Amino acid sequence: MIEGRYKVYPEYKDSGVEWLGNIPKDWNTSCLRWYISIASGEGLSNNDFEILPDEKYLFRVIGGNGTLGYTPYLNTTGKAFAIGRVGALCGNIHFVNKKCWITDNALKISTWRKFQDGYLFFLLTTARLNEYASKTAQPLITGQQVKALQIVLPSKDEQQQIAAFLDYETAKIDTLIEKQQQLTKLLKEKRQAVISHAVTKGLNPDAPMKDSGVEWVGNIPDKWHVKPLFSVASTESVKNYDGSETNVLSLSYGNIVRRDVDDNFGLLPESFNTYQLVRPGDLILRLTDLQNRCS
Repeated sequence: MIEGRYKVYPEYKDSGVEWLGNIPKDWNTSCLRWYISIASGEGLSNNDFEILPDEKYLFRVIGGNGTLGYTPYLNTTGKAFAIGRVGALCGNIHFVNKKCWITDNALKISTWRKFQDGYLFFLLTTARLNEYASKTAQPLITGQQVKALQIVLPSKDEQQQIAAFLDYETAKIDTLIEKQQQLTKLLKEKRQAVISHAVTKGLNPDAPMKDSGVEWVGNIPDKWHVKPLFSVASTESVKNYDGSETNVLSLSYGNIVRRDVDDNFGLLPESFNTYQLVRPGDLILRLTDLQNRCS
């Protein structure tokens, strides 16, 4: 078992490369282009892969964001790295060591020299390739940019030790993350259960109950009544006809956020006259987007 601590080297030096910073004195920097072969993956028709594998669709389809599905075809038969080439998540690193198909929205490193597999994976991950992407609506990185990366190249034995250490440490962290995600899920479920019980059953555990006649509500306190929502609430849509209100609110992922109309970020209309006015205490529903609920 590898101890969870970093080895301190006797002496360090400035690498001369901004993203690397100081490195052990005996290490040297080089350019990645001298050690790898890289090219774009290949396109694949939607008709040529399925989401789930079966007897025909055996091989994983790997894109910039990971596994997309399965296909009968393959263009990679050995170890390779797939690097997200285009989109918001370009620069993602995926190591594959089985036959697969790497698509054209990823770059494929098919061969590498003097690098241990695990060390090269962590090195590429540390390089934050996403920061080299073009700053456009559709970010893009190229094979030339990856090859131009300045890197360090310890001995194979030291690379092996570093990769083993990182495998051990990142596995522990991944386990903690998974447990935290499970806890968060359970807490969200408990939160919803507490809310649901309070609004449909009340706070008196000894209150006599009756069938509400509504499936999702179930039993309710005997003295409560069931009514259609339209009998106790109403909807309204008051437009900002004169354009006097410029405090623009946006409902996104169940939260209301204030939009800055002067930064020209995102889609904004030429006029706010058609926007609806909202008053304090209003309940806002957006029913056209599964990501958005109410606030």
